[in-house]
Amino acid sequence: MYGVNDPNEPMADKEHTCYFHQIQSMDRHTKQQIKPKLHEQHKTLYYEYKNATFLEEIDDQYATIQCWWYSIKVVAEIGLAMLENWFSFWHFLVRQWGRFMKHTNL
Repeated sequence: MYGVNDPNEPMADKEHTCYFHQIQSMDRHTKQQIKPKLHEQHKTLYYEYKNATFLEEIDDQYATIQCWWYSIKVVAEIGLAMLENWFSFWHFLVRQWGRFMKHTNL
């Protein structure tokens, strides 16, 4: 279900199966790890990440969310490790889903 070890190798027809689990997982981790007053901001950032259309954009949004976690200390230090593991897992899969166009400067 989770493809191969290469994030650049597309997973045919797996995005829709994983999408439901991705959102459920994001909700659970937000509730468990992010300070309550910042839940909505985290979800907004995550949906911007999820809706990116280019690989460069998805990578930029990935970095933006991680920086946000650290910049305003939205979570206790032990929670950062949990969030990092969770987010890196999904980021790997998102890159494999193959719905992203490669952005090239012509």
